[in-house]
Amino acid sequence: MIKKACALVSLAASLSMGTSFAGDLEKADAEFKNRGNLDFSQLTATRNLYKKVYDAGGLSTQDRINVATQIGRLDIYRGGLLPELSSVSVADQKKAIDECLEAADLIADTDSAQFHYLRTSCIAFRGKLETSILGRTKYGLMMSKAQGPALAAAGSQDGNFEAGGIFRVMSALRGNRKAKPLGLYDAAEALDYAEKALATPTVEDAFFETDFSGADYYENFYYQGQSQIALGIENEDLNLVTEGRDLLKSKVRRIDLLKGRNKLGERAPETLAYQALMKKLQAKVDACESESNWKSCLIEKLSD
Repeated sequence: MIKKACALVSLAASLSMGTSFAGDLEKADAEFKNRGNLDFSQLTATRNLYKKVYDAGGLSTQDRINVATQIGRLDIYRGGLLPELSSVSVADQKKAIDECLEAADLIADTDSAQFHYLRTSCIAFRGKLETSILGRTKYGLMMSKAQGPALAAAGSQDGNFEAGGIFRVMSALRGNRKAKPLGLYDAAEALDYAEKALATPTVEDAFFETDFSGADYYENFYYQGQSQIALGIENEDLNLVTEGRDLLKSKVRRIDLLKGRNKLGERAPETLAYQALMKKLQAKVDACESESNWKSCLIEKLSD
């Protein structure tokens, strides 16, 4: 079993819901730990096991938060990150992230940092899947409404959840040129939020044996690099652009080293997905760096 919060849920299950409930949770925990070896349909089945545990009722508020968070994590992974590692249809991606929003709604009444992280993260991933102005506007408006309460929650006792997750979502949003027409793009703010996420202290996580800091989440470095590149474009500073690219290169090499030593740890699936994203962004800078019109070249590639 996963060591902390789910152990508490398992105890509640054995006392109030019987062995079937506890068995479902134990199976879901085991499959979550093996998520890097599961395909989309298998990951969906795992999230549905957690949903079954949630729907059985009888959970404390904290246990509800823990289980809903696990559902949302799997939705984000199968709908937002797995496509970087294997083939997943856009329709399946959208369905998974729509279900992520539903998972967040399960704990909306708690007004917890976990709720706000899940909601903003799922809105961001869902918006990225839209290609029309109407679709992007829909999720942009949702984010505009959600970001204020989320940032307020980031300053709460649980605000360090998911290694500065709320700050990371804000950096991802502010550093994405596709958010510019929606008034949500700000490269300087993106870098500030990425640095805040990276500075998150080590905290206990309910679902992992390891306690992670912001610097242990490679996605925080991805968004730091993305924001440096974005700010370099805005300031017409090619040196800052290449600084961001070089940061990504160094993290790609580090991940390869850890992978070769079989030391990627419990978050290997997410780390490998972000490594793939790092390589894509790095390649865009590489393609434009030597061009006289490097700025317009990058703007075009980042707007694809």
